[in-house]
Amino acid sequence: MSLDIETLPKELDDRMLFLLNKKVQNEPEEKKERRKLEYTFHEPQYAKVCSIGTLYSADGENISQEDIFFSRDDEKGVIEAFIHHISRFQGIFTHFNGLDFDVPFILAKCVQYGIDPPSRFCNLIRFRTNPHYDLMQVYTAWGKFKVNLAELLITFGVTNSKDILDYQDTLSFLQTASDEDIQKYNMADVRSTFEAYKKISKIYK
Repeated sequence: MSLDIETLPKELDDRMLFLLNKKVQNEPEEKKERRKLEYTFHEPQYAKVCSIGTLYSADGENISQEDIFFSRDDEKGVIEAFIHHISRFQGIFTHFNGLDFDVPFILAKCVQYGIDPPSRFCNLIRFRTNPHYDLMQVYTAWGKFKVNLAELLITFGVTNSKDILDYQDTLSFLQTASDEDIQKYNMADVRSTFEAYKKISKIYK
């Protein structure tokens, strides 16, 4: 099952705004706003999951089923629906940088809302490809060099999900994107990840 999440800034009270400003207090003035924006998309205490896209392949080559769980306003509902969706799944979870972002982010939200995820999904052991196959980690031999998803897709000749952005910055795109555009972008990432997985997994089992 290939998966990918999209996040948006959540509403912050005065206490969290104070802490957010404190996190960037030592940054150069010209970088503070950008750093705060990154925190409000990339850290679960400041960001919310709005979309989780999944793709299932019965044979590892063809798409059998696609699902997307989306809401701007009901993050708990998105997490609950996703966890229910994977509750009986016994295959491999495939993602790009999922061990460092998507999966820990989802698990942090499970803790926040008291949602019990499957134990297999919680297994974040590294240097393995089961139950989690992190394309970024496997392809770079667990961090021996750096690669982003766009670079990987171009290298493999796979349709680049980032083309949907029309060369915009990802965070800038998500700030103004419609519900439909976010879901379209999310599923494009999922499909691209699956196509890259088919190529990488032929060598890296």
